[in-house]
Amino acid sequence: MQLGNTANSYGLFARALHWLTVLVILTAFPLGLLANGQDLTTDTGIQKAFLLFSVHKTTGILAFTLGVIRLFWTLSQPRPAPVHQDRPIENFVAAMVHWMLTIALIAVPLAGWISHSATSELAPIWWPFGQALPFVPKDPALAEGFGAIHRLFTKVLLAAVTLHIAGALKHLIFDNDAIFARMWRGTASGALTHNSQIKPISAAVVIWSAALTAGLLFGLAQSSQTSAEPREWPLADANVALLDGNGELLATATAYGFLLVLNTESRNAEKGTLDLTVPLDALDGPAVDAIINSAPFPLLQFIAIVSGDPPSLSATGAITVGNSQDQAELKVEIVPTGAKVTGTSPVPGLADAFLSINALALRP
Repeated sequence: MQLGNTANSYGLFARALHWLTVLVILTAFPLGLLANGQDLTTDTGIQKAFLLFSVHKTTGILAFTLGVIRLFWTLSQPRPAPVHQDRPIENFVAAMVHWMLTIALIAVPLAGWISHSATSELAPIWWPFGQALPFVPKDPALAEGFGAIHRLFTKVLLAAVTLHIAGALKHLIFDNDAIFARMWRGTASGALTHNSQIKPISAAVVIWSAALTAGLLFGLAQSSQTSAEPREWPLADANVALLDGNGELLATATAYGFLLVLNTESRNAEKGTLDLTVPLDALDGPAVDAIINSAPFPLLQFIAIVSGDPPSLSATGAITVGNSQDQAELKVEIVPTGAKVTGTSPVPGLADAFLSINALALRP
C-alpha cells in the first residue's frame, strides 16, 4: 500500500491525516458550542463548562499538531492532479479551499492557545507539557483580544469546511466521479500532469491575511473596551438568605440591591468594590417578623473592597444593620462569563443570624 502521494492518487499517510482531521474538527466545534452554552449560574454548570473547555482545548492542541504535520507533508508531497482538467475555476476553488483548511488547522487553535496562555482563568489542557506558550504574558486584555480572534477564525474555518463538504458531495452525488474514492481508498484517477499551486496558495494566504487583519482589529476593539477604570458587572442571578446558628433557613430575600464594580486587569491589589443592600422587610420566611422587629432599622448593607489576584478574589468590608456593624468577607470567583459572589457572614445586631449569598454577575 502506497504511503506517499503520486501524481494521480493520495497515499495512505495523506488519507489518514485527512480523516483524522475530519474527526478532530467535527469534535472541536460541538465541544466549543456546548461549553459556551452551559448555565454558569450553578456550580454544576460551571463544572461542566470547565470540563468541556478542557476537552475542547485539548482537541485544539491535537488539531494544531495535525496542522503542522499536514503542512509539512503537503509541501513535501506531489498534489494529485485534478480529475477534471477542463474545469479550471472549480479546480482553483478546490485547491484554494484545501490550503485554507491547512492554514486553519494552525491558525485557529494557535489563536485559542495564545488566549489560554494569557489568562489565569484556566480550564486546563490535558497534556503533560505545560499550559502556556513561551513569551506570552499573563494579560487579560491580550487574552480577550486573541479570544475574539479565535472566535472570528472559527467562522472562516467553518466557511472553508462548508465549501469543502459541498464540493465533495457534488462530486459524489452529481458528478459520480472518482474524487471521493481517491481520498477514501487511494484510487488512482486523473491525468499524470503537474499543476501549479502558487495561485490557490496565494489566494488562501490573502483570505487568511484579511481574516487576521480583521481579527486583530476586532480583538483590539474587544480588549480596548476594558477601561482602566472599574466597570459595573451586571447581576444575572442571586440567592440571598438569613440562616440561624445551625445553618437552618430563617428567611430568603427576593428584592435587594447589588452593585459589583470591577477591573480584573488592574495591577493594583484593589480590583473594585461590592455593595449589597437587603431590605429586611423584603425577607420572606417563617421567622421574618421576629428578624425585622429585632433590628433597629429594617436594612442590611454590606460595603466592601474587592482585592486579590484573579480568578480568586475576596470582598472585605463592613456589614451594617441599623447601628450595629461588623467586618465581613465574601468570596468573588472569576468564571468564564462573569464573577460568582459567595459566602456566609454573621449579621451584627441579629442574634444567631447569618447572611448567606450566592450570586452571579456577568462580564460587562
